[in-house]
Amino acid sequence: MADVTPERPPTLIRDPEGPLELRPPLVQHAPALVEAIQESLRELKGFMPWAHWEENNTVEAQYTRLAGQLAAYWRGEDYLYHLFDPDQERLLGCVGLHRRALNALAVEVGYWVRTSAAGRGVCTRAVQAALVVAFEHFEFVRVQCGFDIANEASARVNAKVGFRIEGDLRNYGPAGTAAMRADGWRSQDLNRMTSMSPEEARAQAWYAPTLARIELRDWLGEAL
Repeated sequence: MADVTPERPPTLIRDPEGPLELRPPLVQHAPALVEAIQESLRELKGFMPWAHWEENNTVEAQYTRLAGQLAAYWRGEDYLYHLFDPDQERLLGCVGLHRRALNALAVEVGYWVRTSAAGRGVCTRAVQAALVVAFEHFEFVRVQCGFDIANEASARVNAKVGFRIEGDLRNYGPAGTAAMRADGWRSQDLNRMTSMSPEEARAQAWYAPTLARIELRDWLGEAL
């Protein structure tokens, strides 16, 4: 058994409630990821610029992207997880802990779930599990989360998890083009920045049950 650290992240995070598994990105996930994206394009195009880039949403393009993401994962540079329903072996979406903060001991969480999995608590449970790993195993001191004020689905997940609002940032994200707006882009160019510290997370009612419930496999694939 080996320690889980930022430089040696887990091979699996499993929440038996659901059940739900968070798995590092693998190139063999590319077809399932493209399927989930295509199902959810209408919702994704509202706030995700990459959803408008058709040439990037192909199996071949995702193969190349995932190969790079997996290398970054094992180098401890970026932590992307694909969400799976292990009973059906179905990819439900993604959650990531991204090194976008100025503090080296902080990350930014991002998330989305496919349209058919929305409204079932999948995204909330995934973010909660990721935060437990971020604070208890990676020992980060801050997890921030930013979302467009028009993105009601992201706001609901953010509130359920218990992030603290820090402020609204003007022109923080990419500006949508006229073509993007005609194709469903809904950004209001106002990003709500929120954050959570380890102490704030541990005070949340969901934290202790999630910590007790989730199962991890270390970088060798052995159960912790």
